Amino acid sequence: MFKICILSIDNPHTAQLLLRVMPYANLKNTKISLGCLIKKFIKDQYNNDCDVQVEVNEKEIKNCDAVLIQRSFPQKSTIDIIKNIIKLKKKIIYDTDDLLVDLPEENSSPMKFLHNNSKKYIEEILPFIDIFSTTTNSLRSKLIEVFNLKNIIVAPNLIIENLYPRANNNFQKKEYFKIIISGHQKLLEIKHILDDLKKILDFNKNVLIYFIGFNKPIEVFNNEKRVFFITPKSYIKHLIDINNIKPDLALVPYRNIEFNHYKSNIKFLDYSFLNVPGIYSKITPYYETISHGINGIICNNEGKWFDEITKMLNNKKELLSLADQAKITVKEKYLLKNNLDIFNNICNKL
Repeated sequence: MFKICILSIDNPHTAQLLLRVMPYANLKNTKISLGCLIKKFIKDQYNNDCDVQVEVNEKEIKNCDAVLIQRSFPQKSTIDIIKNIIKLKKKIIYDTDDLLVDLPEENSSPMKFLHNNSKKYIEEILPFIDIFSTTTNSLRSKLIEVFNLKNIIVAPNLIIENLYPRANNNFQKKEYFKIIISGHQKLLEIKHILDDLKKILDFNKNVLIYFIGFNKPIEVFNNEKRVFFITPKSYIKHLIDINNIKPDLALVPYRNIEFNHYKSNIKFLDYSFLNVPGIYSKITPYYETISHGINGIICNNEGKWFDEITKMLNNKKELLSLADQAKITVKEKYLLKNNLDIFNNICNKL
């Protein structure tokens, strides 16, 4: 049995952790375990600094064959933990799924400083990392530039089927047309379409809009009874919420900024596997995955969202075709069970 111990500052129930570590749990003769527990985050408001306090499971680390260090785990407070792992001569995988070491200036995440801090500590342990993995070719190219490291492996986000509820048939005749925007979204990422959404509501009395994963309602919709907000939950419950709503259309309106071009196509995978057709921003993860008008809609311009949404309203035939083709794309290319060799090869290189 090959044992991999996970070191992460992300909640075990988030997509960031589940999608990156569960593939290893699906390999034959491989077992994964959590090697630490996050106790608290420590923020220094005066010095624009942040750190994390963790409780380490030394037994799991000692008994494992390899350690998977994820995202922004390398910090001032955790570097000694990693150095001890190096002394124990454990194999090390480092994995990241976002360009966290170069966040946009306007990013308001409370963990921004934690992510920014991680770069110097990742650089410190680079000589001891056996495998450096990430999610996309575009992010790989950027990380090669950032860390001056060429041997970075792409291990894409994939559909782990047992995490998903059984998809509903979304295209039966219904009283309302349901639009969904989901994920731990920041208001900044959707601000450019709010006026368009208000116009859609004004002109179409049968439209409902659902925001899933937003911490609080958006002020512009305070008096709108056809707009609903569902607070962030675990990744699996998030998928269940999407499925229960039975959306007719999903919107992924990411801004056209450098950081977003290094994201993965996970929203396309989630929506498509749950039979939800979508309109997506023209950023790298989506225009590299989607054939416009075949398995999704690419919105080329931030000013065109109203037109693209309007075209889809009550266009049942096109919505059904988009959903069917998107599901085919996912089943043909992005099921974990058909891509296990990626993760087997990583383990075999250790």
